[in-house]
Amino acid sequence: MQSDSKIYRFPFIRPVLPPVAKWAHYLEPAYRTKWFSNFGPVAHQFETELSKRLCHPDEVTTANNCTSGIAAALVARNVFGTVLVAAFTFPATISAVIMARAEPCVLDVDCDTWCLPKTLDSEKCGAVVLVSPFGLRQNFTRHFEICARHGVPVLIDNAAGLSSKGMPLPHGSCFEIYSLHAAKPFAVGEGGAIRSRASQAEALGRALNFGLKRGSVPGGSWGINGKLPEVSAAIGLAVLEDFDRIIAHRHATAP
Repeated sequence: MQSDSKIYRFPFIRPVLPPVAKWAHYLEPAYRTKWFSNFGPVAHQFETELSKRLCHPDEVTTANNCTSGIAAALVARNVFGTVLVAAFTFPATISAVIMARAEPCVLDVDCDTWCLPKTLDSEKCGAVVLVSPFGLRQNFTRHFEICARHGVPVLIDNAAGLSSKGMPLPHGSCFEIYSLHAAKPFAVGEGGAIRSRASQAEALGRALNFGLKRGSVPGGSWGINGKLPEVSAAIGLAVLEDFDRIIAHRHATAP
């Protein structure tokens, strides 16, 4: 039987993760406390270090993947009804909206930027999900202004964009979500990271943990199961050690 590795003769990207020896020691707090999920000590350290390194002054909340991250941001903001989504995106973006019990409305994109046009009408929707194709930096200033005028939360699906320090988020109703999938620049195997203002971190944590806060459910709260395991967080801490070299290598191989 032919192995999967021989099906693709010319793979576009070969996943590169740090060897076990580089991340195993980061798991020591998890084994010491017997805490391997549900925002344990390793995940907390990873969120803190990632925030300081790439997202300051905003904060990072980790998730088990980018799809859960998008859904959690919608849940945290109590978004229901219609959510505008760019047509040029991966199916996971639509899946995240449905996971959050909202209704995706797919809109055509600008032929030059492949993003939602800057004249979008956000007045009659619950939220807008902007997409950064291929992780390329986009100027969403006009989109932010429109959404802020109508009081509509805006999410940036920037799955491949966690590669350098980005601009601070413009307001507390804005989120940027990244993928930590094996094929992405910041690769832990599978995972996600939600960038938000500090004021949104607690609601995001509840949204990723069935709506629970210390074992109880606040009134009207609900959520999904989207927590990042401690093992994945340990891999992430090891990736941070060598991240500058990883990005430099990607830049060197880009056409």
